[in-house]
Parts: sequence; structure tokens; C-alpha cells
Amino acid sequence: MIAQKRYLKKREINRIKKLLKERGFTYNDLAELLGKSRWAIKNVVNGYTYSYGIAKGIEKALGVEGLFPYVREMEEREERRKLAIEMARKNLKGG
Repeated sequence: MIAQKRYLKKREINRIKKLLKERGFTYNDLAELLGKSRWAIKNVVNGYTYSYGIAKGIEKALGVEGLFPYVREMEEREERRKLAIEMARKNLKGG
């Protein structure tokens, strides 16, 4: 059997599951809250797929940032992109 790629480490998955349990959230609760399918929520929590929107929604629902490392990476990448565009516009204007 070929191991499926995971976007989260086992300890990250366990931490998320622990927080969900402690705060009384089920996959169905999150699916309803975020307007997504239970299947999509479960796959993101278990690291089988990634979704910025779902991951960010879970972090917000739990009140904990940084549960999904790729969320921060994506936000940092977007911030760098915006800064690069801003710098390019300034250079084009001569200033």
C-alpha cells in the first residue's frame, strides 16, 4: 500500500483533534458552520488535503491561530507578493 501524502504532521493532526474534542466540535458542526461538507472538513483535519478557507475557518472557530502551518505560509507568500507589486509600482513611478 502506498502512503498518501499528508499536509500535516501527525502531532499537528492530534492537536487539532484534541482541541475539537475539548471544545465540543464535531466534523458535522464545523461543516455546518463553514458551509462545507463533512468529508471536506475531515480531510483537511486529517491532512489528506489542504484548504486555506477551511483551515482558517477551523482556526477561527477554535480561537487558535497556527494550527495549520500552511495557512501562515500562504498568508506570508501573499504579503510578499503584495509588497513586490507595491515596490514595482513605486519604481515605475520613479520614486
